[in-house]
Amino acid sequence: MISVLQPTPLDGMTNIALIAPESIGDCLLFTDGTAKCIGSDDYGQFGSDQATTVSVKTWVDVTGLTGASWLGVSASAVYIHNTACALLATGTVECWGYDNHGNAGNGVTSLSVPLPTPILNLQNVSSLSVGGTSTRALLSDHTVKCWGSNLSANLGDKLTQDVLSPKTMPW
Repeated sequence: MISVLQPTPLDGMTNIALIAPESIGDCLLFTDGTAKCIGSDDYGQFGSDQATTVSVKTWVDVTGLTGASWLGVSASAVYIHNTACALLATGTVECWGYDNHGNAGNGVTSLSVPLPTPILNLQNVSSLSVGGTSTRALLSDHTVKCWGSNLSANLGDKLTQDVLSPKTMPW
């Protein structure tokens, strides 16, 4: 492994709007609405439909996002729970990657959602957080919707069943 001891420019990478670091990979969002990721893509967390079990050493384009502009991205890489979600300028959310507990919020569970998938019935999102195996969305009306793993009642609804699509929390 090579250590880099000082800031080093990324060749050809300009107009970066946001960096979304993960523990096993990184994604860059650009001002034109595109994104690239590098690192581990074993569950489709790059959103490229090219999931691989080896570490990717070149930047891969995230494909399939329906929004032209990202407000932000949140990603989780806790052990094998590799899910990424993008908050689009339209106030909607798209998720992809590991989906064993409904992390991708599409109403079902599967091992992998390899392309960005719109979260149905979720609009007016102003902030987004993906952590571990669950996701939280703050809406413009100050309510919170959550989905994903709820094994330890960590979503705040006093239940322990996974939540497969956005659910308004009682708090």
